[in-house]
Amino acid sequence: HEGDRLQWTPLRLVHAEESLEISGGIAGEQLQDIRVLASQIDLSIVQRLMAFPDPMRGRATLQVLLSGTLSAPLLHVDLNLQPEGRQNLPFQGVQTSLAYAEQLLQGQVRIQQADRDVLAVDLRFPVNMALTAIPTDQRLVEGPIALDVHLRQPDLGAFARWYQRLPQLTGTIQGTIGVHGTAAELNLKTDLELQKLGVRGTAEQVE
Repeated sequence: HEGDRLQWTPLRLVHAEESLEISGGIAGEQLQDIRVLASQIDLSIVQRLMAFPDPMRGRATLQVLLSGTLSAPLLHVDLNLQPEGRQNLPFQGVQTSLAYAEQLLQGQVRIQQADRDVLAVDLRFPVNMALTAIPTDQRLVEGPIALDVHLRQPDLGAFARWYQRLPQLTGTIQGTIGVHGTAAELNLKTDLELQKLGVRGTAEQVE
């Protein structure tokens, strides 16, 4: 630390297969390529943090890049979850990415089952994510908001079997859910096809 300058000497922590690397710095208003890379993180940590009932075996990788300035930051985040072996998880893999620039946050989530994408979520949200003290009500920026969810026949029963607090649904859903508009007026549009949808112990099939 020197005056208004904060610099991280590249830091690397290693434990077995897990590693954490941090580098970059801050000089006045400038964010100097702050990087965080967490590799091969044991998924059992996620299980404990989220209080999920069953152990989770697998690895997670997180990459964060922060640059720009405090008032106009540029952010990119990638998170990948990759389970290992045969276990009672409702997904085969999860990929998440977030990007922020010029007062626009964009995000994607992809979930796989049986070697294919079964859930895709895409987000566009205008927001001021400046790393400065501005009132919360000033962080919302005027502009189009879009949230699109694509359902490609996920096995709903897999989620219910894994986490008992979820609705005990069976069957699957094909279609899309979209939320578009502005903060002042949002519109919801759905186009869904229920396929052998039911509620275990209540309704074997919902038409």
